Amino acid sequence: MNNQLLYNQAEAYMKKLCKDISDRSVGSKGNIKATKFFENKLSLLGWATNMQKFDAIDWWDGGAELRLRW
Repeated sequence: MNNQLLYNQAEAYMKKLCKDISDRSVGSKGNIKATKFFENKLSLLGWATNMQKFDAIDWWDGGAELRLRW
């Protein structure tokens, strides 16, 4: 593979993992999609994969606020 092809492939993978699959927090649907995507790519390269299941909690972000008092 030449460098341009590798660059284009890496760029496509990053787009998929960071833009197309937006929420990848542990236990989320996005995390499952990203994990399956990565597992598929490794399998295509001949790697044997084993996905372990485990209980995980997801969290929500209520925002943050910082106040400075003088």
